Amino acid sequence: MAVRAAGLARRVGRLRKAMRALAERPGWELTYRFREPGGSHRRHYPWMRAGCHVVLTATEGHRAEATVLVRRHERDDEYWLAVVYPLPEACRHLRLERGWSAAAVGVRSIGPGPYLPLADDPAALDTRLQGTDLVERLLRAGAPAVSVIGDEVCFLYQPLPEGADLARHLDELAALLPTVTATALPLPADEEADGPGA
Repeated sequence: MAVRAAGLARRVGRLRKAMRALAERPGWELTYRFREPGGSHRRHYPWMRAGCHVVLTATEGHRAEATVLVRRHERDDEYWLAVVYPLPEACRHLRLERGWSAAAVGVRSIGPGPYLPLADDPAALDTRLQGTDLVERLLRAGAPAVSVIGDEVCFLYQPLPEGADLARHLDELAALLPTVTATALPLPADEEADGPGA
C-alpha cells in the first residue's frame, strides 16, 4: 500500500509539473480550485460529483479544459484527469466506457474490446466504430473513457497519464475531434442536446 501511494504521489507531482508547463503555452492559463466542485466534466460524469474535488485546471480560452481531480480516502486517494473540448456541432449522445467507468455507473463491461459503446442505437454505433480508427487512436492517446453530450466531448483518464505524455495526449485528442463528431453523428436542429447530469 505504501509503495503504491508513493508511486501515485510521484505521478501526481509529474502531472502537476506538466500542467504548469502546459499553462506556459500561448493562450493557456492555470487555475487552482481545490475544494470547488466546478468543471465541465461534471456534466459528462455526474457520478464524480460525490466527494470529488478539483485540484487544478488548465484552460485554453474556450477551446480546451484539462482538470486534475481527487477523491480523498482514509488510506488511499483516487485521481482522474478530465479533458474537455468543444465540438464543431451538436452531436447525439455517445459514451465509450472503459471497464472502470462502466463499473462506476453499475454497468458490467463484457466483451473482448477495450471499450463498451453506449448510445441510443448501440448496434449502429458499433458499426460506425468499425469503419473508423477511433478506438486505435484513443488507445494511443492513453485510453481514456469518452463522453459526448451536445457540442462537447470529455475524455476521462484513470489512472493518471504520465506528466511527460500530457502535451502529446492533448494534441492527439484535439486531432480526434472530427472523427468523434462523425462517429457520434450530428444532432438534428430540432432535437435537444441535453445528456445525463446536464
